[in-house]
Amino acid sequence: MSPPPRPILDLKWQREFAAALGVDFHPEKRQPIPSGYRRLLRERDGHRCQLCKGCIDYSLTKGPWRCTFDHIIEKSEGGTDELENLQLAHEYCNNAKSNPMPPPPPGPPRPRPVYRPRLSDLAST
Repeated sequence: MSPPPRPILDLKWQREFAAALGVDFHPEKRQPIPSGYRRLLRERDGHRCQLCKGCIDYSLTKGPWRCTFDHIIEKSEGGTDELENLQLAHEYCNNAKSNPMPPPPPGPPRPRPVYRPRLSDLAST
C-alpha cells in the first residue's frame, strides 16, 4: 500500500518538487501584482507617485525613480493586495516610507553618568 500523499503546504516537499523540475523555489517571495491591477492603479493614480506626486517614467527598469506598487498598510502589518490598499510610488519614495523603527519602551530615560573632572586631569592639558 502506498503512503498517503503529502499536503501541498509541506515546504520540504515543495522544495524537493521544485528541485526535481529544475525550478527555483522561494516561498518568501511575494507574488507579483496582476497586470489588470497594475493598469487600474496607473489610471486611478494618474501616473503619479502618490508619496511625492512626481510623474512616473515607466521606461525605467532600474534605479530609484522606477515605478513600484506600494502597500498603504504594509503586508507585515496585515495589509492585503486589494486595490484599495495599493498605490503607485517611486522606488526611492517607497523605501523612504518603509516601516519605521518601533518607539522606545515607555518609562524614564536611563541616567547618564556625570562628568566630574579632577584637578589633576585639568592641569595636565
